Amino acid sequence: MEIDLASSDLDEHHFSAPEKQQRREMRNLRKAQVWLTGALAAGALIAGTGTAQAWYWDGKVDVGEFGGYSGFLSTGSVIDTPYNYPTLANEYYANSYSLIVDNTISSYWNRHSGTWNVYTGYNYSGVHGWLPSGHRGDASSTFNNKISSMRK
Repeated sequence: MEIDLASSDLDEHHFSAPEKQQRREMRNLRKAQVWLTGALAAGALIAGTGTAQAWYWDGKVDVGEFGGYSGFLSTGSVIDTPYNYPTLANEYYANSYSLIVDNTISSYWNRHSGTWNVYTGYNYSGVHGWLPSGHRGDASSTFNNKISSMRK
């Protein structure tokens, strides 16, 4: 004879009414704990953990992001982003809310897997330059303090 130990029907027949009530409450509590654990796990997946999720504009150029610096040799204030910007006129550096990014980038780092394109004009106009994946360096005189838009 096999007995299903997971079955609540068998359990209910062997206990008094107060014991049955207590067991139902414990079962409900376990269900709530399982639900809460699942909800917390889902929240962790959405929020991301460690370096698996790049949090742009945090002052750290993560994998998948473009980093633009206000100083040479990757110094000064930094913009770190995975997004395209048709205009940098209203964007501020992550660690300097008083310095606008437009026409202030002097060095950059492309940590994206593809090429980043930079432009001296708004809406991807003006002189066009590109930065291959992994490129890190100072802007040439053509682009130093003249970048106004960028995209992947």
